[in-house]
Amino acid sequence: MLFFYLLAIGIGVIAAFQNGLNSSLSRGIESNLWATIISFFVGFVTLMIGVLFSQQTLSMKKALNLPPYLFFGGVLGAVLVLGLIFLFPKIGAVNIVIFTVLGQMLCSLVIDHYGLFGATVSLINWQKVGALMLMLLAILWFQKSRG
Repeated sequence: MLFFYLLAIGIGVIAAFQNGLNSSLSRGIESNLWATIISFFVGFVTLMIGVLFSQQTLSMKKALNLPPYLFFGGVLGAVLVLGLIFLFPKIGAVNIVIFTVLGQMLCSLVIDHYGLFGATVSLINWQKVGALMLMLLAILWFQKSRG
């Protein structure tokens, strides 16, 4: 499990860099929306190269038989990246991480509690609520330290 935790930390580092790079791109071309499109296009090309090297196939029959709401993740991804590009110059890198992680924690508690999207059910309990309260306290303390 340690490997997966370290991998998640590494992905978090990548996310912080992505926020900064996308925001800089947006300032350079003076368009949040086009910066988002460029980011997704470059990501698409990168993933297509990965598909070519991995030789993974896609069953269109299976894909077309899935419930349409499962494809909404692409919309959410676009809104996420656009939102991060918009917020980065306004609230800074650390605040983006703090508040997006808080949002993810709140939503993830509900997802795990109900086992949504195939997640293992993990009921909300006082320890999790307490941990979330400590996280909120840490956010307030961090904001106070910024002056």
